[in-house]
Amino acid sequence: MAFLELTAKKLKSELSSVLSSSVSLYFGVGAHVEGHKGLISLTSEEIIFKFKKGKIIIAGQNLSLVEITEHDAYLGGKVFSINTVGDIDE
Repeated sequence: MAFLELTAKKLKSELSSVLSSSVSLYFGVGAHVEGHKGLISLTSEEIIFKFKKGKIIIAGQNLSLVEITEHDAYLGGKVFSINTVGDIDE
């Protein structure tokens, strides 16, 4: 394995132990939510996920759950905003 691949792999491993949650936006047409503790609300305009001490509110248009697992969710639709309430990483 090349030096850069090894370094990236090690950094990802170290960061994942520090960060328990994340949201990745894909060009405004979808999102990946990692580390959630459940779904609070789901409409085509807003999806709310529960975290340890807070929640993430994703607003948009034609939102849908493409896939959801115990800790990850993949969303489709046009995402306008992602907001947090509380401290989602504590």
